[in-house]
Amino acid sequence: MLVTLSNNISFNCKNNETILEAAIKSGISIEHSCENGRCNNCKAKVISGNALRLKDNIILEENDISNKIILTCCYGVNENTTLNISSIEEEFPKAITFPVKIDSIIKLNANTLKLIIRFPPSITFKYLSGQYLNLSYFNITRSYSIVN
Repeated sequence: MLVTLSNNISFNCKNNETILEAAIKSGISIEHSCENGRCNNCKAKVISGNALRLKDNIILEENDISNKIILTCCYGVNENTTLNISSIEEEFPKAITFPVKIDSIIKLNANTLKLIIRFPPSITFKYLSGQYLNLSYFNITRSYSIVN
C-alpha cells in the first residue's frame, strides 16, 4: 500500500508494518520519539484511505479516533492512504554517527552532570532546539538533551 504525506512524499507500507516502520525503511523521516504509542509525537490525521491499529496505545482518545487521528508508530494501512504530516528532512538533519572525545565531566548538583565533548575537526555539528544526542559506549547508549 502507498502512504502519501502532505508534502507529496510517498512510500510503501506492507501488511502488518506500522507507518513509522515503513517510513524509516524507506529512508523517510517523520516525527516520532517513543515508537510505542505513549508520547504523542507521531500523531497524524488520515486525509484519505484507511489506517488499521496494529499496536495498543494509551494516548489516543475516542475523539481522536472518531476524527481519524492515528499514531504512525501504532497504525498500518490496508489501502493507499494520505496523511496530513510532512517528512522532516528539510527541518532536521539526518542522523549521523561519529566518534567524540569527552573533554570534561563537571558535577553541577546531585542529579546533573555537565558533559563537554569534542567533535572531530572534520565534523560541522548543527542542531535545532529540541534535538538530542545518543551517546554510546560499548553496549550502553544514553540520550542527552543539547543545551549549547
